[in-house]
Amino acid sequence: MEYQNFDVEVAEGCARVTLIGPGCPEMGHLCDEFTDLMLRLQEDNAVRLILIADGDHAFDFHHNLDSLAQSVGQAEGFEVLSADEEIARRIVTLIAELPKPVVAATRGDIRNMGFGFFLAADVRLATTEATFTTPDLAGGLLPGWGLTHTLPRLIGGSRALELLWSGRTLNAAEAARLGLIDRVIPPEHFEEVIDAF
Repeated sequence: MEYQNFDVEVAEGCARVTLIGPGCPEMGHLCDEFTDLMLRLQEDNAVRLILIADGDHAFDFHHNLDSLAQSVGQAEGFEVLSADEEIARRIVTLIAELPKPVVAATRGDIRNMGFGFFLAADVRLATTEATFTTPDLAGGLLPGWGLTHTLPRLIGGSRALELLWSGRTLNAAEAARLGLIDRVIPPEHFEEVIDAF
């Protein structure tokens, strides 16, 4: 099966899932594709490990602010946000409960919902050029995609609150020091390192 948001290659027990498509995908379609893909890989006995890497776009999923702005003050605004959060819960839970290990690897800028998606993986890799931020609160939105659960679990409550409240951007070195990523990779060795999986 072909997907609009993901490219999939399976070799030597590793399924490499590359993010493709628009930088701000339609969330319902993204979730449907991702769920179908993960369930297929879960049932595939030839797959021992799943590696999710960014392609044309990084882990940059976020609310469609134009759509939200048009629905401000209307009941449908709440419905849009609620639907997005339900999608987020399904995706993050799916990653967390997969019986096969999941590795996430990035060389780009991770923000908003994509941050929660990335942190749900068992192992997280990033190049020295990667950045991480969650500016949702600064934009008047609650941080989604499990960030209010995952960040405190990984780095402690006070550090998590500081990141969420400030919305500041972390470079890869600081993210690694805090425990958000497990290995920092020189950009020129990105493909070599993830191919080793």
